[in-house]
Amino acid sequence: MANKGDTWFRYEDRRYSIPDDYGGHAYTRVEIAKSTFVVSKVTPKGVWLQSSNGMGLPWPYSTARFVKMDARKRYAHPTEKEALESLLARKHAQQRILASQLAKVDQAVLLTQQMLGRHTAANDGSLAILG
Repeated sequence: MANKGDTWFRYEDRRYSIPDDYGGHAYTRVEIAKSTFVVSKVTPKGVWLQSSNGMGLPWPYSTARFVKMDARKRYAHPTEKEALESLLARKHAQQRILASQLAKVDQAVLLTQQMLGRHTAANDGSLAILG
């Protein structure tokens, strides 16, 4: 059970880039950042969290966020280990989503190349639309 004043945690990946002279990115690095939150209120269903100033005190200008205790997905967690496990689960879900999107793009590229090959072979200036 959580108590008022407890510290909760959330980890996120953050990307930092250094631009080059041509508008691209010369260097990009990824870091894992830890955010801390202070339990400001405990209810029968969950806790209200406020961003921490890093010393276990609530940040005075932060917006409070409610986190259900029995939720499968939580914004923040009472232990650093649970927060790290949550980050890993979110990154695995992101990998699955992006892999699916990449597979669809690869399929569209292949179909487009096939259509372009048929167009080049026909060389009559028309494209057949597959349906």
